[in-house]
Amino acid sequence: MFGLNDIHKFFFAFFLVLPVIYLLHEAGHVFFAWTMGGRNIRVSIGTGNVLFRWVILEVRKYYFWYGLCTFENLKRNERLSNTFIFLGGALFNSLGAIAVIILIENKMLEPNIVTYQFT
Repeated sequence: MFGLNDIHKFFFAFFLVLPVIYLLHEAGHVFFAWTMGGRNIRVSIGTGNVLFRWVILEVRKYYFWYGLCTFENLKRNERLSNTFIFLGGALFNSLGAIAVIILIENKMLEPNIVTYQFT
């Protein structure tokens, strides 16, 4: 059960783990947009005013809320390309969770609150 003693876990998950998951998810979209010939690829993490920009990444004031990938000019079949791009986020999230599980099973990573919340 979730109680007042666990409130710090909620804040940790919401403000630190969730943005990392957003970033991994958006990386899946970026990967497939790039492989399908997309140009002007941009990733935005969060909402609100822009805190900083770095290469294609834009981090906004409320960095823990929402993620977005935009792109232009796909060179491949639009329907197939869009299918791969849309599935890319879920695929990268799944691969990330599987990687964490494998690392824990092989004793390369300790099971703790971060790995639990990530998966």
